[in-house]
Amino acid sequence: MAKCNFEQVSQRQTKSPLGRFAVAILLLCSWCVDPAFSQDRGQFDGEPADYRLGPFDQLRVKIVALRASQAEVLEWNAINGEYTVGFGGRVSLPLIGEVQASDSTTRELAKILAQRLQTRLNIAQTLDATVEITKFRPFYIVGDVANSGEYSYRPGMTVIQALSIAGGLPRSHSIDVRQVDREIAAWTGELNQLSDEQTMLRSQIEQQEKLLALVQQDKQQVESKQRTGLVTEQRYMSTQRDLATAQSDLLRSKIRLQEIRHKMATNKVLIAGSDRIAPTWAAANLNLSIVRLSGSAFTEISANETTLVAPGDTIKVRCCDGEGRAPQSFVLKDSPRNP
Repeated sequence: MAKCNFEQVSQRQTKSPLGRFAVAILLLCSWCVDPAFSQDRGQFDGEPADYRLGPFDQLRVKIVALRASQAEVLEWNAINGEYTVGFGGRVSLPLIGEVQASDSTTRELAKILAQRLQTRLNIAQTLDATVEITKFRPFYIVGDVANSGEYSYRPGMTVIQALSIAGGLPRSHSIDVRQVDREIAAWTGELNQLSDEQTMLRSQIEQQEKLLALVQQDKQQVESKQRTGLVTEQRYMSTQRDLATAQSDLLRSKIRLQEIRHKMATNKVLIAGSDRIAPTWAAANLNLSIVRLSGSAFTEISANETTLVAPGDTIKVRCCDGEGRAPQSFVLKDSPRNP
């Protein structure tokens, strides 16, 4: 038999073999009922006993041996400690090596570890192992939440609790819809007024351009007659003033038309931005689903606010109306004058 080095953590002997055996049993039982290492628990309160381990679960392993004949309870301190299940679902321990932990319960893994150690080292004593989850693998939340990402899992967590951990809905989803409606109505009214003014200005500019052409033609005729002395200096100066006035009026109209175009573009951007920032959520509901790894495949299941979340889940949050559609943005199609 291979020689094994144990570290003795408790040893009490009595004068009779029966007494030594009773002391050993009491020591072992007192360790087993420790709530921090109970094999019956195997995990945090509130978790089902058949919880299946997965990558990134953090474990605490403890293995002991009972020597009843010598009233000794011995701990394997070379192995006992905390471990993390790797990406491939395996956990590596000294003297035992790599063990497949993924898809096993803590009780099943504890049994495997005890058997593996006993077989590899040819140990005669019966080994008792426990595995406790110290930290579950994280869960993830994406979609219409304030802060999507990875979060630590807590036993018994529901979807609505996970949503609150992620900061709830984005701030834009809680904007006062009535205030937004009033702002959009004001922008729409101004947009319609600008559209009317734009139409009038275009007509006005067309008339001013015709007037300018006539004034320029008159100026050319006056200049031609001035060279022959057929017009007075006063008539010539009057023509120059008319030309300057026509050019100035046309320039002011074109500048105003450009201002209207910029203002209309700004209002359209504000209205479109309001659609994206604060849509009408009056009849909005949360469309919730969970992407969960089942065996070797991912499945997406529908969920509600009270659905229990499992470690490793990805929660998808989407706001929608009562018919499962995304909320409709504000539209201005009812305004016949909307350009």
